[in-house]
Amino acid sequence: MVMEAFFKLIKLGLWGKGSNEGSRDIQLSDEQWKELFDLTTHHTLDGIIYTGIQLLDVHSYPDSKLLFSLASRVDQIERRNIRMNKFIALQSSWFEKNKLQPILLKGQGIAQSYEHPLRRVCGDIDWYLSPADFTKSISLLKQKDISLKSLNPESLSYLSNNLVVEHHNKVFDLSNPFKKRVGRKLLEQWHADHIEMPLGGGFVKTLKPLGQIVQVNVHILKHLLAFGIGFRQLCDSARIYYDFYGSYDPDELKDIYRKMGILHWSHYLHDILVQHFGLERKYLPYPVPDGIDSRAMLDEIRESGNFGFYDKRYIGGKINPFSIREGSLTRVWKSLRLYFPICPGETIFFVLKRIYQKPFNQVNPE
Repeated sequence: MVMEAFFKLIKLGLWGKGSNEGSRDIQLSDEQWKELFDLTTHHTLDGIIYTGIQLLDVHSYPDSKLLFSLASRVDQIERRNIRMNKFIALQSSWFEKNKLQPILLKGQGIAQSYEHPLRRVCGDIDWYLSPADFTKSISLLKQKDISLKSLNPESLSYLSNNLVVEHHNKVFDLSNPFKKRVGRKLLEQWHADHIEMPLGGGFVKTLKPLGQIVQVNVHILKHLLAFGIGFRQLCDSARIYYDFYGSYDPDELKDIYRKMGILHWSHYLHDILVQHFGLERKYLPYPVPDGIDSRAMLDEIRESGNFGFYDKRYIGGKINPFSIREGSLTRVWKSLRLYFPICPGETIFFVLKRIYQKPFNQVNPE
């Protein structure tokens, strides 16, 4: 009952009045509404669920105290996003003044594909910088006396204006070393094809639509193989497929997925987006083949929540030398069994990479 209502509200929140959800009626008890709001928090869907509730029949609204609490959180999200957008525009300008060429990844760029961009919960600010610009950015941050929270060969993070900012020198989170060259070659091909997006009173460079689709979905797979991902990221995927429809070549996307070794996995993702998130089949780049059963993947995402932080199955689990997260090895082993048949190459190399690099001590995964 609660999950059925939850998905109804997700669809209403994602697609608004254009949603194919016929009935705008939900009958839940106060306790069931509380359970639904817990799910909302676990999957960082406050804005989407709030939008969905606004489209319900008035007699279906939750208790006024619960609704006011959610409205208050959404107001805070919108205020934070306005502040974040202004900061992103200023930082982009700062990069360019210092002869760096930043590209905004995920986050606020993807939010612009939503009907209500300011209602999307956003975590970090992620910038792609070429390897040379990435190295130069470290020196520039030191000149500004900004302390790094983390630094590794591929990324760094720091706090600025109470916002977590990350720099990356790669775009696609592929673990399979035999497939990484695919991502590098794509960036070379798309070097002059980036688009400028108005944001926060300025303009910010983002990947072209095809690049954003690949980057967002590869990022989803990365976190599925680790501690899990929330429904918010699946909403992102649904919205960009809808928003970018007609702006890219579906055959080219399919070929990229094939070269990256994730084409078969993409069918399971697409099946979930259509079956549970209300994306119309016509907006998919290619049809989902017969015989695809995505229920196990959906169940795992539902249980893990946003990056696995709310996964009750592993509370009290063993903490090992590779991780500060409870039950981390158990989680990764479960992911290995679930995703190896769907995406074997990326799955096995993800596990090998994590064992070698011991990255499970990263507190902030986004």
